Amino acid sequence: MLFNSIHFLFFFVIVSLLYYKVEKPYRLFLLFLSSCYFYMVYNPVYILILFLLILIDFCSGIILQKITQRSYRLAILLISIVSNLGILFYFKYSGLFISLQHFFSAPENLLFYKNNAEITLPIGLSFHTFQSLGYIIQVYKRKYPAETNLLTYSNFVLFFPQLVAGPIEKPQKLLPQFDKPLDFNYERIVAGLYKIAWGLFKKVAIADRLNAVTSPVFENVYHYNGLSLIVAILFFGIQIYTDFSGYSDIARGTAQILGYDLSINFRQPYLSKSLYEFWKRWHITLTNWFREYIYVPLGGNKAGIARHSLNILIVFTLSGLWHGANFTFIAWGLWHATFYLLENLYRRVFKNRNGILPAPIRILLVFMIVSCGWIFFRANDLAAAQYIFSNLFTGLQMQFSNLLANHGNTYQLFNISPLQLILCFGLIFFLFYIDSLLEKKNIIGMMRSLSIRKRWTIYYIFILLLCLLGVSNSQQFIYFQF
Repeated sequence: MLFNSIHFLFFFVIVSLLYYKVEKPYRLFLLFLSSCYFYMVYNPVYILILFLLILIDFCSGIILQKITQRSYRLAILLISIVSNLGILFYFKYSGLFISLQHFFSAPENLLFYKNNAEITLPIGLSFHTFQSLGYIIQVYKRKYPAETNLLTYSNFVLFFPQLVAGPIEKPQKLLPQFDKPLDFNYERIVAGLYKIAWGLFKKVAIADRLNAVTSPVFENVYHYNGLSLIVAILFFGIQIYTDFSGYSDIARGTAQILGYDLSINFRQPYLSKSLYEFWKRWHITLTNWFREYIYVPLGGNKAGIARHSLNILIVFTLSGLWHGANFTFIAWGLWHATFYLLENLYRRVFKNRNGILPAPIRILLVFMIVSCGWIFFRANDLAAAQYIFSNLFTGLQMQFSNLLANHGNTYQLFNISPLQLILCFGLIFFLFYIDSLLEKKNIIGMMRSLSIRKRWTIYYIFILLLCLLGVSNSQQFIYFQF
């Protein structure tokens, strides 16, 4: 079920009304049934996999809580980890292992490798696998007590606002909230609706509109060069941001309406002045997961420059693999690791975290580095990525001349009309304007300070813009594939 669908609208309205209608002891059961239905709309069979993992981790947590002998506790932890990662590897990486056999027999095909595994990945598997692993590790380290209520723990894994694409929550943040269901609160619900509205706008008015340019180019990349590639790369960087952050906003808004607080997953990442800052603003909960469970156990930055650099390399490589079993994702991780390490070297040379460049230049440089990294992320294979890098500036003069000669005919270059192209750039400008406001001001607080007449005028204008600018074909969110 897609957040940007009529199906979800009716589903969520019914669930919300029932949630505040039933007595508090029954709300967890309603959430459980609602989450099961939400997931089963995608694939009814795969929910059995979630039930299996829930039972394994729930029982493992209780056993870890009771036993004290280190070897037994470690064995239970390994059973849980192997169960979670084993299922993830089977569905997500079995095709890679099969293809690697062909690669070793024909290494020249590396550039053209694309994972074409026939096994369908259960939607959102990577997200709830990492959330479950985080829970069991916290219990093992005795940083959080094991949950003894199976229904509560099931909701922790299945909670439908975040089930498919996060944010990835720690047990300390989400589990206690299920034991304290809140009553109806008008201000909280309005704040949740604001988040949903902005998330929907980012998804259907910006991300899905930009997809009309990016998909044709990246799916038929050898037919394009120069300006077509440059604009497609720029647009995809904005598309994936508005698509994924839009999902996170809707997830946080729907949870807030039901009385639950989910973590912020994006904080205006394209305003970052360094890659270090970017990774504290982009997909925050996944970054924090890798930092806590991979980077710090490896030694973090406390083991010397060489070991620190190796740790960075490992984390970014694993982050690429987390996204999928394609060499393009590994290349994307290595791209970021390389520039992250170069940035660290730059700081050491100038003995200053920000270096010597002015803030606008640093923001632009970070945006360019991240945008070029998206080439690997979006390309079908390494050969396509190589072609894009090699042809970014091919034919630019001729393309500009043709645009002028054909009075701005943009169909051949961008697959959309001149008016649509201008609209895309206008929406990108609007996005950055709102992000800059969110960076400095509390927009929800500003809205509350307005008179009722002004607020409702803004509401009507926003709804009108959403209807006029929104793409209505309910495109799937990009991160559902992970």
